[in-house]
Amino acid sequence: MVQNGFLSTLDEKLPTSTDEDEATTLQIRDECEAKSSAKKIFLNVAGEGSKYIYLVDLKRFMKDESVLKTMQLIKG
Repeated sequence: MVQNGFLSTLDEKLPTSTDEDEATTLQIRDECEAKSSAKKIFLNVAGEGSKYIYLVDLKRFMKDESVLKTMQLIKG
């Protein structure tokens, strides 16, 4: 839940963007932006056509021990 201020996405920390307007789109300020960001993350991580994120999906981005820790934090 975003009540005060905003959350930053990881992309905002990367030095690839110089356009100030683009940088503001990388901040999550409300529930709608949070849902939109979550959907984008899911679509980039989950296998094509999948309804869930599996261990193998996360292993493309993380080391095995990090994947297991992450999956323990996610309910469902």
